[in-house]
Amino acid sequence: MLTLRTKEKWANSSEGKEVIIEPSVTNAISLYRQIKITDPESGGLLFAKVSADTIHILSLTTPQPLDKATRTFFQREDPKHLIAAKHLYKTSKGEINCIGEWHTHPEPIPTPSSIDRRTWKAFAKNSTFEPIFIIQGQKMLKVFTLATEYTQTLK
Repeated sequence: MLTLRTKEKWANSSEGKEVIIEPSVTNAISLYRQIKITDPESGGLLFAKVSADTIHILSLTTPQPLDKATRTFFQREDPKHLIAAKHLYKTSKGEINCIGEWHTHPEPIPTPSSIDRRTWKAFAKNSTFEPIFIIQGQKMLKVFTLATEYTQTLK
């Protein structure tokens, strides 16, 4: 079960942890909504502080120049994502970890593709924590674990 919140109750992870997403994270992701037909998919990594009862998503990486993107595809290729992950881990003395990924979809209500689900399973195999995945649609943001999904409608 996943409990999410953006500074209020949102959802719980299947491990029973409350998931808190900073508004600065959801606001940054919403800037990349694919509203125009020419807008490419965008994405990056999510970083969180994990405690016994919470997953607190504090920051993210945004699309970088060496990433590959089309209208319906995004792949992190730029080493700046990994550099950011290592920097946050080191400067936080291991308290802030990469917890998952986010990307956009060119549809009002995002639905994970089979590629998304395959990528998430691969990510989870290499993760110490239960990963969190976010897909931003044109009108709605959805948060996923491998087993669940939660929705936040944009205002």
